[in-house]
Amino acid sequence: MDSREHKPTYPRLERHASRRPDEEERGALGRILQDLSLEAPSSTEMHDLNNLLAAILGYAELLQQELPEQSEGAVYATRIIHASEKAQDLVGQISARVAGAGKPPS
Repeated sequence: MDSREHKPTYPRLERHASRRPDEEERGALGRILQDLSLEAPSSTEMHDLNNLLAAILGYAELLQQELPEQSEGAVYATRIIHASEKAQDLVGQISARVAGAGKPPS
């Protein structure tokens, strides 16, 4: 790398992205989630969440198009896109589950 070039680093992001929770942390998270009594999200909340994800996905795709293909920023944009797509899938699954829970048994 040329000494005049500046390569940005993101140590907090890299440290967070490379770290996986251990068994104890996963168990604690599971207990916390079991202890929470959350209401099912409304269709409006799910719609709003999906709209936010669509915006994140759209901006990440625009960013990806503007950056050199193999640049560090393009790699991060690709990760944002993949995570946003997974989140949209999850929203769809939750929405289907919530819609199914509201139907009377047949």
